[in-house]
Amino acid sequence: MLHLSVALVASSFLPASEPSCVLSPAQSDDPNARAHGILQLAFDSASRLPEMPHVKTRSRLQGELVEAALDAGSVSLANDWASRITNWRQALAYATVASYCAEHGEEELARKALGSAERLETGLTGDSVRGWRRDRVRVRIAETYLRLGDREAAAALQVMVDPEEGGHLSVVDSQLREMDAEAIDAQVERLVKIAEEGSFAVTLAALKSMGHLYGRAYEDDDRRAAIETKIRAGWTTLPSPLRMEVLEILIEYDLEHDQKARALTKIGDVEAFAEGRGFQPELLVAFGAKVARLRGEAGDREGGIRAADDALTLYDETRESIVEIFRGEALRPLAEAYVELGETMTATDLYKRALAEAVVNPNSRPRAEDLVKTTISIVRSGIEPSDALIEALEETAESLGDPW
Repeated sequence: MLHLSVALVASSFLPASEPSCVLSPAQSDDPNARAHGILQLAFDSASRLPEMPHVKTRSRLQGELVEAALDAGSVSLANDWASRITNWRQALAYATVASYCAEHGEEELARKALGSAERLETGLTGDSVRGWRRDRVRVRIAETYLRLGDREAAAALQVMVDPEEGGHLSVVDSQLREMDAEAIDAQVERLVKIAEEGSFAVTLAALKSMGHLYGRAYEDDDRRAAIETKIRAGWTTLPSPLRMEVLEILIEYDLEHDQKARALTKIGDVEAFAEGRGFQPELLVAFGAKVARLRGEAGDREGGIRAADDALTLYDETRESIVEIFRGEALRPLAEAYVELGETMTATDLYKRALAEAVVNPNSRPRAEDLVKTTISIVRSGIEPSDALIEALEETAESLGDPW
């Protein structure tokens, strides 16, 4: 579990027009100094995007970095950055901080951030922020209430939102609610019905909830197998990438229970989903990277390396046919896979390649997006960025400017 920083203190920021410098571990007692430093660099870079006409992109990237700061264990960074978002995503960011704190047992901090989120949510009344945007904020607020144990408050918010947004809460509730065998069976049947009648988003949420019930019932072979059968029967309308998301949940529970053979069988299913589907090359590379990472997690390092190398070969062979702005979408998952497989030098090289591909674009907006996404990927992979990789990040940040 990540160490939770409990100090919600204001930090100093460089002007939005200047990229920040990244501290080395020797300059700080913080063991996560480099991770926090490159996240700060990415946030400052995203904040340089002009509000007009890029407020949507700017705020989305800032919100993604709030989540990344939480993943890196820094509530203080996340809270400070939330305060700098200027549109409806500020409310979402505060609600995200609140949910994280509630999940990690920091109720006082959770309620403080929750109060900020709720005050901002009440102001989301214009035509441009009603609908799914306000619903998304309400769902994250409701998620916080679930984590705080207040199901009545969560339910009151859930009935106010579109089912496609509210379906996320059923996933969280399935993870948190205590259930005996009969309650699990009853919930599975309810979710089967929801999956049959819902849209893609609702069906996906229902199947993910069933995936967590698969984990709850894991020691009961018959019940666990029955749930898996119902999941596979329920995903027939979903495209392959969404089926992969559900399978990953099952694989995680298999690995949690040290059932590597069972996990590897499902990883083979993930592999098969990408075959003969006519996907764009960047998606095929990303699918191959996913298989490689999962094989590594399941202890099949040799198979993982083979899958990663095949995906990298595919990227090199098809690079020219991949639109510039999508090249990072292929390279980042590959880097993450190589980190999982213990090949950190290869991973570092791929992250640098992703940054180099970003700089090819003459416009700074897509370059800033690639910088943010690559930084988040580096931090979440757990790799400690080398001096050379930090230098590449700083050079990308320094390259930002007109035209946006």
